[in-house]
This record gives sequence, structure tokens and C-alpha cells, in this order.
Amino acid sequence: MIRPETPSQMSVWSPKLGKNERPRYLAIVLALEADIAAGSIVAGTRLPAQRELAEILGVSVGTITKAYSEAERRGLVAGEIGRGTYVKGSPSSRRSSKIVNLALNVAPPTGEAQFIAGAMSAVLQRGYLGDLLDYSPHQGRREHREAISAWLSRFELALEPANVVVTHGAQHGMLIALSLVAKPNDTILTECFTYSGIAALAAYTPYRLYGVEMDAGGLLPDALDRAFSRTGARVLYTMPTFQTPTNAILSPERREAIGAVLRRHNAYVIEDDVYGFLHPEPLKPISMEMPERAFYITSFAKSVAPGLRVGAAVIPIAYRDGIANALRATSWMAAPITAEILAQLIRTGDLARLVSLKRAEASRRTELAARILPLKTPHDRIPSFHVWLPVGDEGSLAGLVSKVGLHGVSMAPPTYVAPERGTPSGIRLCLGAPDSIDELQSALEIVSEALKSEDPLATL
Repeated sequence: MIRPETPSQMSVWSPKLGKNERPRYLAIVLALEADIAAGSIVAGTRLPAQRELAEILGVSVGTITKAYSEAERRGLVAGEIGRGTYVKGSPSSRRSSKIVNLALNVAPPTGEAQFIAGAMSAVLQRGYLGDLLDYSPHQGRREHREAISAWLSRFELALEPANVVVTHGAQHGMLIALSLVAKPNDTILTECFTYSGIAALAAYTPYRLYGVEMDAGGLLPDALDRAFSRTGARVLYTMPTFQTPTNAILSPERREAIGAVLRRHNAYVIEDDVYGFLHPEPLKPISMEMPERAFYITSFAKSVAPGLRVGAAVIPIAYRDGIANALRATSWMAAPITAEILAQLIRTGDLARLVSLKRAEASRRTELAARILPLKTPHDRIPSFHVWLPVGDEGSLAGLVSKVGLHGVSMAPPTYVAPERGTPSGIRLCLGAPDSIDELQSALEIVSEALKSEDPLATL
């Protein structure tokens, strides 16, 4: 129960809105949040009646109703029938207990726990758990590789189970592939905005990363050609579908052109396709242009769950022996129990059902982001777990990250590898981590409001 206000709490609150393009109801909510954070109004303060505040601001009562409803949804106020609307407290205390994470690229939950539980139950009922507790071949059990091969055949990959190895996720696959085709201090080409995982591997091994120029459609073949000539590199790491962080998708024509560049320089490609399953129409991997010099890497962290830790690598025939030794050296084998759970999901059709659910939820979240944010890539409305938000320059980017952080939204600047020429700045926003659509909408609105401010460090 909120205590009756003291005389000092009975002054009429009126937000300072100014002139802006934001919806008036949202401007009222953000002004309220700022005044609470600044201590201008305190917990227990009664806000003006809706009709009274509408007259003060010259807006409709409906606008005030919507503003108070949104403020209550955000936990700023509480309404009591017959008594009015009261301030609950400082948003800073709420932020300490709940941060909306737009930095972590995870898939939104779609009931995968129930699917996995069903697969685990099937393993127990069939009575072969003991077999899965023993050592397996380094590359994985044959039946697991057959199931994964059958699944990957849906995505324009024609392959033999003998060319598939089971890994502990995509990161493990990247590590063993690089160990076979590159030595410490070798140069690895990658997109100028690149995945943080390859940057971590480069720092650990170490390798030298060289960023190749891209545009909204992804990696530029001409720039890749120049980079190979200038650096003498022999390896390209690339993510052609829903590239992270930029969300770029290489067209079929550009994939063919990149394959031609790779063949011309007799280079290897490590193709990271962890998001490929999200695309509504399978796109032919670059690896199919040159399978003898390509390592196709994927995982099931996004389509099923990251805790399953199952991935796969499709390898050139010439590297079968070498990759078995690399697996032995790095993990001996991927866990047969989790590989069996994945195989069960594939055999029963549950993985296909999970993918449909993931695509549907990704679609809802992508469409929401496209409505709220000034997205500019041609792939804005294709279902994805992340979007690329152009910002302008590094100063504006740092200010944006700092500002939204003050309002309980976490974002991370992208990993940038200097290319031949400068590239406009931007940031990846991950849509899967927020618990609900409402929570995601609230976070995206905070980002949108921060972008509209001329002062990147100003209070929203």
C-alpha cells in the first residue's frame, strides 16, 4: 500500500516536453523517468489526474491514458482505484536488478526444453545410454554424422557422412579448421566488421586478421581479390548469411564471385553458417563452389540451444586424417550424449519444428525492430536474431552505448578490423535475449529516443 502523500509530495507534476518527433505519450513517459532519476519527484508522489494533465499539456485524455499505462508497465508508477496514480521509485534501483541485454546474440526461447526432454526420454527408454557413455570415434559416431548430413542436405549441401565431423559448437569447428590450414602469425582475411569469436581465436593462437571492405550486401569480391594480393594470405573466414555483426546476406551472384576469387588465389575458405537455417530459402554455400578447399562450419546453438554444445564441420577429403587428430588433441571427441539428443531431434522432425518456431519468433522481433529503428540494410525484414543499426561515427556510437546503458539497456560495439578504406560505423542489436516482445519493445524505444538526441550523452 502506498502511503498518502505528504504536503511536499502534492505539488503538480508537469513534464517538460519540448519539440520533437517522438510520440507524445512516450515523451511524457521518458520525461517522467528522467524526473524520477534526477530526484525531482520521489516515491509516493501522486501524479495529476489524467484529464488535468491533458489540459495542462494541451493533449487528449487518451494520450495521457496511454502514457500512464506505459509508465505502469515499465514499473515507474502504480495506479490505485479511487486514489490516483503514484510514483513507485527511482529507475536506477530497478536497473540494478534487470538489464535488457541487446549485446548477447541468443535465440529467443521457443519451447526447446520440452523438445530436448522428449529426446532424452527416448534415449533412456531405448536402453542404450551405456553405449553413449563410452569413447566414440574422434569425428563422432557414424549414426550421428548420418543424421547431421541428412539435416544439412536441406541447405543446398551435397555431402557424405565421411566428410562430416561432430564438434563442440561452431567455435570448436573454427579452431580445428584454422589449425589445419594456417600457422601462428599467418594472415587470415575476414569481413572488416567481424565476429568476436574469430577475433578471440586470432588473439589466442595468434593469427593476424586483415579486414576486407564490405557494403550492405556483404563482402566485396574486388576488395577480397586485392586483399589476397596485398597480404599473401591463404585463408578467408566469412559468414555469408546473416553476417554478424552487420546482418548482411551475400547474394548468389556474389557468392559465385567470391568462390572465383578464392580459386584464383588457391585459397581456403572457412564458412561460418550458424544462422543459415533462418533464411526462408536455402542459399547455396560458398563451400559448394570449391569443396576441396572449403571448411563449412555450423552449430545447433541457435536452432536448438547453446547449452547443447553440438556443432558440425564439413571438411575436404584431403583433411580427414588431419582433422581426426585435431579433434583428438582439442577434445578427443564431441559428447556422444548431446550428439544423440540432436540426432533424435533430427530423426523425429522436432528440429524442423523448432526451426519453424525460431523463424516465426525471429520474424516478430525483426518486424518490431524495423518499425521502431531507422534500419537501412536490404535485409531488415528477413527474420533474424540481430539487426545492424547505422550510427555515424565512433563518438556517436560510444555516446549511444553509454546513454542507453544508463537506462538499463546493454549494447556492445562491434569488432572492427581496419579495411582498405573506412566504413560507416554502426552497432549490432541482438533481439533474442529479452524475455518478451514487450521487454524488447521497451528497450528498442530507449535506443530510438537516444538516437534522436543531438547530445549523445544527454539524459533521455
